[in-house]
Amino acid sequence: FFRGVQKDASALGQKFSDALHKLLDDVIPALYPKLKMGVRSLTGNEAEKFLSAANLNGLPSVFYSGDDGLFLVVKEGDKFVPNSSAEICKEVQDYLVREHKYGTKVTGKMLESYFQGIGYGWDREVVQLVLAVLLRGGAVELTHQGRKYKTHDDPEVRKPFTSTNAFRSASFAPREPIGLKTLAAAARHFEEITGKEIDIEEGAIAKAFKKL
Repeated sequence: FFRGVQKDASALGQKFSDALHKLLDDVIPALYPKLKMGVRSLTGNEAEKFLSAANLNGLPSVFYSGDDGLFLVVKEGDKFVPNSSAEICKEVQDYLVREHKYGTKVTGKMLESYFQGIGYGWDREVVQLVLAVLLRGGAVELTHQGRKYKTHDDPEVRKPFTSTNAFRSASFAPREPIGLKTLAAAARHFEEITGKEIDIEEGAIAKAFKKL
């Protein structure tokens, strides 16, 4: 039985294992319609690599387009930048925005539970990876041990992405990201003023102009 509908096991296969697999083929897409969006094989250190990378080319294939990729990084001119508009990023961002409107403090533990549950079935590492992209893309801010982080530059910001306990206790809130065109224009102006190239990222641009 599934959702009140009876299925004859003998019609699904001759062996119990065959019948069970056939039943799961029918049931899993109904219970987890967004499973394929976020199921990827990860080593677990992708989020840390992303946050500590000086530039975003040469990252694992999961970051780019392709069968195994999540389209988390896009090319803007001759540089790679975080893609906060990726389908999976929008899914997590929409949840954060929705809960934030209700006044809910969204912790990593809540995010892990929600996206591992019915409808999704994603691993915690995938959720951490998406949040790392949103943070570096300026679309979320995180609070850990009473300190708020809006950019990825500080090495301390990586703790919630490398430690399960730190992730579960950290909280995340949405931000209105600065558009890619605006960031690209700012980076171009900086290059015109100084003759130096700069990454098309909010944190890098702000830091460079403050130093200037």
